[in-house]
Amino acid sequence: MSCLTPLCVDLDGTLIEEDVTLKAVKIYVNCSFFNLIMVLVWIIRGRAYLKYRIAQRVDLDVKSLSYRRKLLTFIREKKNKGHKIFLATACNQIYADSISDYLGIFDGVFASTERKNLRAEAKAQALVRAFGRKGFDYAGNSNDDIFVWKESAECILVAPTKNVLKKMQGCKYLVV
Repeated sequence: MSCLTPLCVDLDGTLIEEDVTLKAVKIYVNCSFFNLIMVLVWIIRGRAYLKYRIAQRVDLDVKSLSYRRKLLTFIREKKNKGHKIFLATACNQIYADSISDYLGIFDGVFASTERKNLRAEAKAQALVRAFGRKGFDYAGNSNDDIFVWKESAECILVAPTKNVLKKMQGCKYLVV
């Protein structure tokens, strides 16, 4: 059993430059006006439900996403040292699993379901349940990730905005 701290990696804006759900919604809406109406109906039921319905209908080519090569190298180095690597994303489980399968570097996936949007505090809680408070390292990029970094052992900032850097002042972090 490894005593190395697991590394959890955010997807949208971190592992990839774009937002998977936004990309899929654009594809879906561009197909017909009726699809736009459906998106509006689904969003009324919440973000998690919208993400689920879109993931059921839009088959994204995960090979064409804009992966951050520097971060992938960092992840592979951690993996080679024996760290367990987890994808932790607010995108739907369908897309997260596809990306995980394509990259072949993750030991597990935490993602949104039909009923649960795994974002910000919800993601932090899920990772704390799995690994304990300060029991994991986390790579992210956005304001939502601040909730997760508060619970992580090491904060890894990937392409952070000036706003995120300002909010992280005084915290120990690594920029990748």
